[in-house]
Amino acid sequence: MHRTKRKNEDSSRETIDVGPDVIYLLKMLRNKRAGKAISQFVFTQDNSPDPMHPQSPTRYMTKFAKRYGVKDMHPHKLRHSFANIAITNGADVSSVSEKLGHSDKAVTLRMYTHANEESIKQASQIFREALKNQA
Repeated sequence: MHRTKRKNEDSSRETIDVGPDVIYLLKMLRNKRAGKAISQFVFTQDNSPDPMHPQSPTRYMTKFAKRYGVKDMHPHKLRHSFANIAITNGADVSSVSEKLGHSDKAVTLRMYTHANEESIKQASQIFREALKNQA
């Protein structure tokens, strides 16, 4: 896992954990873009060293969704998917909440956790195992 820093809206730095495969792809993209314009940024405007416009990912995903018939695709859905998958697969809500930048864990619980059949079964199994261990 690689930890890298990125600037967030208030000009402070935020750590992002990504795997080596993502680092490899980002380096490839940066090298490809460097042929058009040298920049400190990976995601730049076409033929320019300036960072891409903040709305560009939304526009790209909208075009992608339309082309491939994916309904209601938006960058924020990736955030929702991260939170939901992480929590469903055992990440604690506190850590996910911190990663999302929520000051209140209740926000994370309300917005990003949804009981499904598997998680309900898992909760019951955890309870049964805890009872067995107490006996």
